[in-house]
Amino acid sequence: MIGLKNILTNFWQVIKLWTEANFAKLEDFQELAGQSVDQTFGPTSTHAQSGTAVAQAIDGRPKVFNGLKADWDELTLEQKTAYDMANFSDDEGGGEYVVDIVQDDNLNPVTSNAVFNYKTETIENNNNIPVTSSAVFNYKIDSVTKGNKAPVTSNAVFSRFNVCSHNVPRFYASTVGEGKDITEYFNDGSLYSRLNGTDGYQLFEDIYVGDFFDMGRTVTITDSTNGAIGSRWVTVAGIDTLAGNGDTVDMWYHHLVLVPGKGGLGANEGSVQHFGQHSMNSTDTTVGGYVGSWMYTTGLSSINTQLESIFGDHLKSTRELLTNDMNANLSSMAGLGWTGCATNWAWYDCKSVLMSEVEVYGSTVFSSSAFDTGNANQQLPLFRFSTRAQNNRTAWYWLKSLASSSDFCCSSGYGDSGYGGASSSGGYVRPRFVIAA
Repeated sequence: MIGLKNILTNFWQVIKLWTEANFAKLEDFQELAGQSVDQTFGPTSTHAQSGTAVAQAIDGRPKVFNGLKADWDELTLEQKTAYDMANFSDDEGGGEYVVDIVQDDNLNPVTSNAVFNYKTETIENNNNIPVTSSAVFNYKIDSVTKGNKAPVTSNAVFSRFNVCSHNVPRFYASTVGEGKDITEYFNDGSLYSRLNGTDGYQLFEDIYVGDFFDMGRTVTITDSTNGAIGSRWVTVAGIDTLAGNGDTVDMWYHHLVLVPGKGGLGANEGSVQHFGQHSMNSTDTTVGGYVGSWMYTTGLSSINTQLESIFGDHLKSTRELLTNDMNANLSSMAGLGWTGCATNWAWYDCKSVLMSEVEVYGSTVFSSSAFDTGNANQQLPLFRFSTRAQNNRTAWYWLKSLASSSDFCCSSGYGDSGYGGASSSGGYVRPRFVIAA
């Protein structure tokens, strides 16, 4: 028994010496595996490469083989005895084969760390590579368009809704719609770059409904009653609110809708909400509708000339659907047994135009018929949020809507909806107009 024991001991010593002689050196191991060896105690980033192994310095020889099955099959029985198969798995196996890279046609299971560490900064069509959340987050677009299914950042979505957000006035303390003085932007010319999002500015950068600026001079209708001087300040009443408007133009460009006044500020703060004072007609008649009035043919023409001298080509012509006929025998929608209502309309070019009841109040009140509203069929955002911007008690002003055969609608200086005889000299002039780059 002692002799047999000695023989077996000597046999295992020979085997041990032989394996150590063949595999203990890293150079020999590299020669066998055909790849570099990482001298660490665990999986490394080279595991996915064919024939790669991890050397663990246990008893002076490598311990674990983590190569591919094809490479394992090529080893001799003696070579295989030098390894522990506990961590072995084939290409499609579900063992503990760990890789830290992701390659085409690599069917080996991977750890979450491998996917996490594999980063891409772009997402393209037919790109099926797993990506990290950071990669998706870093993929940014600045517009949201129809048919664009790419992931977007919150900033991109926010940019798409700038029109909505900037049509809400700034909030100052407990007031809404007071607005900010942006005269600086008008004077340095950046107003139009900000409006269009060009020259390094974001779209509508620091421009909101209710903001106001000094035009540099007053604008006053010709023959203004009682020497009333019009405002030199104008207020942003809407941003892009006339987009799509018109029969021969569509106004699909960024624009500001302006009205006389200084935001939501009061008379004691220098806010005058008109361009002077004058009657609609010399007599109490609405014959010919709005376009038949002195206000349209003569009064606003004088205002247009002044605005053109201030804004030049930035003052835009709009297409407006205006009343041009009135039937004195038909009932007015104003009720009260009144007669006379608008019965026709047509499209006209306008540099400035009086507002409709809907644009001011959000609904009709004394308008004689549906013809009075025309395309002016949505309330301007300025008046939706600020009653003081609508009326700071500095003026009652004319609206373009007929009320009867003798009256036009108006916005009262006391806060109520009103009407007045067409020849009344007490009415003020508060048109809207459009500027753009």
